[in-house]
Amino acid sequence: MKIMTIPKLLTISLSVFFGQVFSQLSVSINGTGQSICTGGSVTLTAVPSSAGGSYSWSPGNASSQSIVVSPSSTTTYTVNYTLFGTTVSANYQVQVNVTPTVSITSNVPGNAICNGQTICLTASSGSPGSQFTWSNGVQSSTICVSPTQNITYTVSCVAPNGCSSATSVPVQVSIAPIIQTGDYQICQGDSVALTANVFPNGGSFQWSTGAGGQSIYVNPLNTQMYYVTYTTNGCPSISDSVLVTVGQNPSVFVPGYNICEGNSQQVFAVVNVLGGTYEWSNQATSSTIIVTPSNSSTMWLSYQAPNGCVTIDSFQVSVLPSPSASIVIDGSVLQALPDSNVYSYQWFNCTTQQPMLGSVASTLPVSNGFYSVIVGIGQCVDTSVCLEITNAMIQEHMHSVSVYPNPASDLITLKGFLFQEISLYSLEGLMIGSYVIDSELVSIDILTLNPGMYLIKSAEGRFIFNKL
Repeated sequence: MKIMTIPKLLTISLSVFFGQVFSQLSVSINGTGQSICTGGSVTLTAVPSSAGGSYSWSPGNASSQSIVVSPSSTTTYTVNYTLFGTTVSANYQVQVNVTPTVSITSNVPGNAICNGQTICLTASSGSPGSQFTWSNGVQSSTICVSPTQNITYTVSCVAPNGCSSATSVPVQVSIAPIIQTGDYQICQGDSVALTANVFPNGGSFQWSTGAGGQSIYVNPLNTQMYYVTYTTNGCPSISDSVLVTVGQNPSVFVPGYNICEGNSQQVFAVVNVLGGTYEWSNQATSSTIIVTPSNSSTMWLSYQAPNGCVTIDSFQVSVLPSPSASIVIDGSVLQALPDSNVYSYQWFNCTTQQPMLGSVASTLPVSNGFYSVIVGIGQCVDTSVCLEITNAMIQEHMHSVSVYPNPASDLITLKGFLFQEISLYSLEGLMIGSYVIDSELVSIDILTLNPGMYLIKSAEGRFIFNKL
């Protein structure tokens, strides 16, 4: 009997237990958050009052106790929990807030600036009331910055619903061009190269003359300003000016000179600007020079004015032959040597020390006295030694000796020069020949002589003849 009773008691006890379980079965959902931003996620976990059952989620049909959800809009999730045939359920709403979409605009096309320029960046989200924070710490929708190198700016946006997002924009910074020129000083007639020194290289140039190179040559007549513009890297053009000062060339004049052979001459220059430096062709550097030329030549003076400008003037120095005056007896006249119509003559009385008025021919009639002659060509003059004349000498010379024909072309005849040596000279003093006279009449061949005047010297005196 006791054996049959025990099973009945167990059955009653289990029935009571399961009845209590089913009447108390429940489930709830715990979530890591009730609201998310677009793109966010929430973990939902079903919490039953009694473990051991199965789960079914919707939407999604997941069967795990926990699920991770990332809805794009507000969604209510339901879990069904079943234990011993009994099913209970719970709901959990996940609210989805829209994440702001941030964009950045700038006031510079392509976000490319040059060093030293400013760019303004403006952030917008489409969500009024959003708060913006930039990577440089500025809390504003707009920032104006002047970076010196390439940089990326990031802005973070927090919308009123608490959702946030960020975006970035790169800013390209190019090296701004630098230009440097210098002023120049030239003299009239000179050319000069104008050069623009720039950094960085590779850009384009535009001069006020219309030229487009880095350097140009100019030859202004007067002081002038030139301008150059340089463009590179897409940066604003930069300009500079070049002043070319044109100095006036000095006026220089050196007169020409006629200088007697063997004489010296002081040479000077006439300049319109004083205080400069002199350089003569003989390498002298004084303002005046003394020259003693042996030949006619062209000389020059280079004069540099205080402004640095130089003028060169050339001048002629002509060397005139200085006559070597002498007197010879030619028959009944005194002959002044050299004898030519290019010379001037003035006879001089050595006794009275006075010039003989009116005696300006190359000859003077022989008479007793003490004479000299002044022979000149231009400013070049020479005075002969004084010659004393007596009647006896005159008669002897007139009647005892003679030279003929005079002038002659091929032969001259000497009469009365017996037993002596004679010498034949040019008027320049060059001896042409000497002869020993051994007869009363002697002929000398002059065919090969050049036309001109020649001098015969003998013990009888001096004689002049002309060669035709």
